[in-house]
Amino acid sequence: MKILAISDLHTTGLKGLDRYVRDCALVLVAGDFTEHGRTRGVEQSVRWVLDVFCPWCASFPDVRFCVVPGEQDLFAERRADEIRWPNNVIYLDPLATDPAARTCEAAGLKIYGVARTPYQKGGVFAGSPEALVRAFAEIPEGLDVLVSHAPPLVDGYNLDADGRRRRHRGSPELMEAIRRARPRLVVCGHVHGGDHRRAVLENGTVVVNVSRVLDDRGLVTTRPRVIEVEQVDGANVFRLEEDEGPVPVSEPAASVGAVKQIERAEKILFKAVRSINKHVEKGDYAPNLHYIDQLDDVRATLTPFAAEHPLVGVYLARLDEVAASRAQGWRVRVGDVPRFEEKT
Repeated sequence: MKILAISDLHTTGLKGLDRYVRDCALVLVAGDFTEHGRTRGVEQSVRWVLDVFCPWCASFPDVRFCVVPGEQDLFAERRADEIRWPNNVIYLDPLATDPAARTCEAAGLKIYGVARTPYQKGGVFAGSPEALVRAFAEIPEGLDVLVSHAPPLVDGYNLDADGRRRRHRGSPELMEAIRRARPRLVVCGHVHGGDHRRAVLENGTVVVNVSRVLDDRGLVTTRPRVIEVEQVDGANVFRLEEDEGPVPVSEPAASVGAVKQIERAEKILFKAVRSINKHVEKGDYAPNLHYIDQLDDVRATLTPFAAEHPLVGVYLARLDEVAASRAQGWRVRVGDVPRFEEKT
């Protein structure tokens, strides 16, 4: 049996999918299939789902569709009751209080959709680690497939790394839940520029970013992921077609939260050091104590990341230099603070 896994259609990504859908028994849609996430776009979002997406799904009556919304699919929060899904579409309700409403069985597979409610603007998981742990605690064990719009943070892989800085945008809390629940396949998206090859966890779980990427002309630049499902010793095993295997990264992945903490600490240190050096150079410029008084907190923030990021070691050395300059009445210049964004 074959299944098609797609995400981030953004209303234009249906092009070219028909030939893949015809050969599959199941299509997994992992969110952001509309393009209108803002309030003024909800009407267009509803119309596109009703006039385009639903008829498209209905044109394949022998194929089951399992749909999970993303942060662009704001209709899911505000006007979901207006959508009349075709008989072959299973919509996993992100706002349902009962986890059973986010679980279904289709094509012989047990599937669970991660609720959209832990997302903030931009689709990144929000909230305290404790709140996310509670949200993801509802993910049941014994799943064949977990469908999440936003990706987990998988150490050693770039499937959630996006942009020039290769910033990792995955959720460590979701990753821990995956390790606990042990689904056989995790389908995610949201990060268009992430590595689209599979990641394989130590317990055999396969994680794959299936977002569709569009170039500046609106043309799709990634192939849909067709996944073979085979029964081996009574269990479902997932094999990705034409998958040459993952390319792991050499450095541990850093979450968005970790990067933001380091960036905030670096900015305070940068401003404190600049103030000290101006005082040294001019001789009549008093250092700005507003930033200097925050440096104890900066050290506490940076220390846990010293082994993970080489630049953090540089920042800690600068903090030592600040302490030495203070002891000598701010007469000693402190070394430059390299910007974190240039090194990540």
